[in-house]
Parts: sequence; structure tokens; C-alpha cells
Amino acid sequence: AVEHLRVNQSAQLGKRDIRTGLLNLSGLQEFVDHEFERSKRHSTELCLVVLDLDFLRDVNNGYGHQVGDLAISSVAKQISAITRTIDGTARIGGEEFVVVLPDTDLESAVAVAERIRVGIQSLVIETAKGTPRITISAGVALRQMNETYSELFDRADTALYESKRLGRNRISLADEFVETFQANQINTN
Repeated sequence: AVEHLRVNQSAQLGKRDIRTGLLNLSGLQEFVDHEFERSKRHSTELCLVVLDLDFLRDVNNGYGHQVGDLAISSVAKQISAITRTIDGTARIGGEEFVVVLPDTDLESAVAVAERIRVGIQSLVIETAKGTPRITISAGVALRQMNETYSELFDRADTALYESKRLGRNRISLADEFVETFQANQINTN
């Protein structure tokens, strides 16, 4: 029984990002598989938020990589503090994060994304060289009927890049279809 528990704990740790404690790609895929099936079975809404730290390279260059790492950890804590326990939160790359929001309509997903954006903008990381400004850009998409995770991610990611193009530290919405994407900027100022 003890060995089974150790194996199970090890398997769960293998689904977590070491730096942040959020899901890693493997853990995210398992979560997505489960929630997409549940959403389909119960005809419930599901939204995806893709977030990326703005100008992390400048933080690393100006304050050092340890501060950049601290920024990533602080952002992860903020995302975890704002999201529900039923939400899937993951770090999928250096400074890129995903939040899967089961049983969530688009308006509520935008509200969550905005709370995350404001919370991260409010983070204070004091260093000997000053306090870096930490902000994120985000893209939000509502899953369409029979849409795959890859398709949903592409729409949210495209909206994220529209947020960056529009000046960063903002949220953009994905259109319903990738082919006709036009991000709808949300005024966050």
C-alpha cells in the first residue's frame, strides 16, 4: 500500500511544473481530455485563457534571471489564487500559461482573465535594482461545438497575439472561427 501511494504521488508530481506547481503539458492534456469529454457529455460551456508575460526578457536583462524566475513563480501564485479549484491552470512554456475554465461562459471567462491581469499588474517584486513592472497579455476563447483543444488553443493564442499587437497588458477575445478571426479588444485601461 505504501509503495502504491509513492508511485501515485510520483505520477502526480510528473504532471506538475517544478518551478510553479501548476500543471505541465502532460498534466494539462489529461485535464483537457477529461473536461472536454465532460463538456460534451453534459453540453456545458468551457473557455480557455492563454496568458503570456509581457517583456520578461527585459526583466531578465535588467534585473537578472533570478528575478525573472521569481516573476514566473509570482504570476503562477496569482493565477492559482484567482482561479477555482475545478479550473485547470498550467505553465506550458517559459512565460506562457493556460487556464481551462469548465462550466464557464465567455463573459465569466473574461472576468477571470481581467482579475488575473489586474492582480499580476499589482504584483510588487522588490529588488536591489528596483521594482520591475510585471504585466500579462491574454487571449480568451469559448469552445465551439465539437472543437478540439488544438483548435480552441489556436483561437485563444491568436487573440493573445492580438493583445500583444495592440500594446500588451490587455485581453482580447477570439472570434468564433479561426478562419475569420478578428480579435475584439477589451478596454482594460
